[in-house]
Amino acid sequence: MNNDILALREIEWAERKNLSKLDLSGYELERLPDLLFHISTLRDLNLSGNHIREIPDQIDLLNLTTLNLSRNLISDLPSQFANLSKMRRLNRSDNKITNSEMLFSRLKLFHALQ
Repeated sequence: MNNDILALREIEWAERKNLSKLDLSGYELERLPDLLFHISTLRDLNLSGNHIREIPDQIDLLNLTTLNLSRNLISDLPSQFANLSKMRRLNRSDNKITNSEMLFSRLKLFHALQ
């Protein structure tokens, strides 16, 4: 079965079950379904080890505290990231992200930026 379909099933299941944690690491995803960024219960999201090039502009993950984007192909984060006020940990290692410090400088409680 295609990894994109497997990931979409995981995302749909997470939405139905109101999960707070979702691990989509290593799925070799190139793009992320819009549905993923509207699961309001998510607090911990692991997207590491994929082939993601960009994160959609519209992000409604207001309860997100931990996000792992490591080992992808991302160059910029959308400006919406500055609105994720509960974010405490962002792993952006092994990407080419250049704008994350600027976006998160407004967040007083941000603890770990990798």
